[in-house]
Amino acid sequence: MGSPESELWRGEYTEIPRAVTLERGFEIGQFELTRKQWSELVEFMPEKPVKVQDGTATCEDDACPLRYATWFEALLFANLLSARHEPPLAPCFELSECQGELGRGVICGRVGLAGDAASVYECEGYRLPTEAEWEYAARAGTRTAYYGGDITGANPDARYDPEPNLEPIAWYDVNSGARMHPVGTKRPNRWLLFDMLGNVVEWTSDRPVFHDAEGPVTNPATEITLRTDGTDLRVTRGSNAAGSRFQLRAASQNYPASDAAYRGVGFRLVRTLK
Repeated sequence: MGSPESELWRGEYTEIPRAVTLERGFEIGQFELTRKQWSELVEFMPEKPVKVQDGTATCEDDACPLRYATWFEALLFANLLSARHEPPLAPCFELSECQGELGRGVICGRVGLAGDAASVYECEGYRLPTEAEWEYAARAGTRTAYYGGDITGANPDARYDPEPNLEPIAWYDVNSGARMHPVGTKRPNRWLLFDMLGNVVEWTSDRPVFHDAEGPVTNPATEITLRTDGTDLRVTRGSNAAGSRFQLRAASQNYPASDAAYRGVGFRLVRTLK
């Protein structure tokens, strides 16, 4: 995980390169969760909150990626999908002290793992990916800044320039027309996963970790339980259709509050394979 020190625009404290071992196989959505998939299980479609300043136009086709879901709503949807599976899967999460309706910006006061799972990797049902799983899936065996190639040029001030190695694989600020697009309309990575970069930024289950130690780590994951000081942040990955080429690097991250219906945020789910 992470980026080499030579990579332009890298996060000095959040992209420290280190070897990661994932001991459990997992399946991951080939596409970002779509509006159609959400509507099959949930009555209300998330809407842009009044407080969100968003210059990116809404994509309303059934095949457009879902956006404006809080982190809590992503967990609740994962539980719904687990229940719909045939046969039903044990849910990964227990959420309580929740306010609002699903699709209307739900926030919860308490979150934990369901059953006796020691970590998210031990869950049976659907869940958000950890940062490690997301980056592993996005890179698909590559080590360049994008899975379509490396950053073109070496000018640190050219962060908003067009990026030839993004054009075929991602919707970003240069080619998106300031809007999201239906999933799967750009070239996938080597593992046939679409839109891992651009279109909508995706929630992960992890909190941000700063000044992380170098060195190998196995099955990295942060706590699902919420921080008690009111500053629970969760990592998002992949940037979105309004993002520039410096933000769409595979190692780049952001970390909005878990209760934020953040602009351009969607998700894709994973499931541990026994």
